[in-house]
Amino acid sequence: MPRAGIAQFGLWKSQNFYANIPHDTLLLLTGHKITGTSYYSSHNGICNHNRGASYVYVVRYHIFLAATVGAHGIGLMGAFHDVPGCRCFRRYQCLVAPNPGLLDMMSNCTFEAIHQWLHVWDPCLSSLNIAYNNFPYVARRCGDKITDNFEECDCGTLKDCSKLSFFTPDLFCKDGSHS
Repeated sequence: MPRAGIAQFGLWKSQNFYANIPHDTLLLLTGHKITGTSYYSSHNGICNHNRGASYVYVVRYHIFLAATVGAHGIGLMGAFHDVPGCRCFRRYQCLVAPNPGLLDMMSNCTFEAIHQWLHVWDPCLSSLNIAYNNFPYVARRCGDKITDNFEECDCGTLKDCSKLSFFTPDLFCKDGSHS
């Protein structure tokens, strides 16, 4: 049963890296089916350290389909699969239809469930963004006012540099762009 596998994974992630990388939920993209299913998500698992885990089997999925199946699983954070009476705007099926697919709209039922989640009981989704400083991503580039490797100077954009008294048109980064 996928519930047991996701429960074990949720407990492992809670104990091993939640303290270093706080998160609302975790989506595991895998090349292995767990008990023959293509996806699984814990109902009401979002914002829960242990149950906030989902998985999607992606080996044969196009990236867009994998993304919508992942959104389907995460979208079940408080909603149930759509039932008769749930309606989509201009769609036959919605994101949390019983059988996930390449779907992009939520039903009135899902909107109501998410509205209740966000406005009645929201332990995590409305929190301010958390800065992750354990794996900073900096795209080094000429013109960012940071003297990086292979740069002798970096006064910013061409407009910024032209305002400086020492600027001459021969100040260039080694890649040929301006410094």
